Amino acid sequence: MKQKPIALTIFGPTASGKTDVGIQLANALSGEIVNADSRQIYQEMPIITAMPTEAEFAAAPHHLYNFLKPTQQYSVTQYLQDAKTVAEDIIARGKMPIFVGGTGFYLKVLTEGISQTPDVPEAIIVQLNKDVEKHGLEILAKELQQVDPEIAQQIDLKNKQRVLRALSVFRASGKSLSHFQNAPKEGGLSFDFVKVGIMPERDVIYTRINTRFEKMMKAGLPEEAQNLLNKGYATADAGVSSIGLKDYFKYLAGDITLSDAAERTAQDQRRYAKRQSTWMRTQYKPDLLIEGPHETDNIIRFMRKKLANQ
Repeated sequence: MKQKPIALTIFGPTASGKTDVGIQLANALSGEIVNADSRQIYQEMPIITAMPTEAEFAAAPHHLYNFLKPTQQYSVTQYLQDAKTVAEDIIARGKMPIFVGGTGFYLKVLTEGISQTPDVPEAIIVQLNKDVEKHGLEILAKELQQVDPEIAQQIDLKNKQRVLRALSVFRASGKSLSHFQNAPKEGGLSFDFVKVGIMPERDVIYTRINTRFEKMMKAGLPEEAQNLLNKGYATADAGVSSIGLKDYFKYLAGDITLSDAAERTAQDQRRYAKRQSTWMRTQYKPDLLIEGPHETDNIIRFMRKKLANQ
């Protein structure tokens, strides 16, 4: 039987060093990086999404970054289709796909496939967006916790797109999104996946988050938020749910101070890192676990032995 091509997935909490690890492995193993971060698909917000820099993009081939307008919806099914197309092209050119990102659900569907969910009528989506405007996202997040506690535990309840998606499925079918996700899955990529996890100590992660956030501020994070507002984007848009933007919009509207916006954003990033760490332990279950870019030699040795045995 013909062996499946090998692919890597790299997951870790925000600020754990995934970008550096991905580039090192791509260069050492003749690989190309495929984005698995649901925020870095969007254009015009490179600072708040911690998009790879121009130098990092130039250091190795990158795919599926920075290609959607903030107003564009993008489902996990679309991601799976795009990732499959890109990965098959990488394999056809004799390279290795290396999926890098902090969106656990993206990595889950790549390796396991996805369960089919019912179509949602446009009227339900319109009504949910009206409900958000009238009552706020927190009220809808509480509704989701009641009708689908399993999904509510897995997602960021401040991510409007994810909350409304789960509620739309329930309102359309009377069944929870988790019900459909627990059904038999299909469409996963036919690769021999090796899962790499990056897990520095929690205090190291929090220090890196704070340091990175200071760099974001110096790089012009408030100005980035202002530019989005100037172009007519709002928190109702799919791509503008990135952590921090809503707080900077409040600052620009005069509702909170700049220091308040900064503290709220940093706190949300720490909470997000904690959720990612929990997901890694309970669902990702890496084949190889490292603390950061300084340990990539262990992965390189392992992968070279695996490739030699193909």
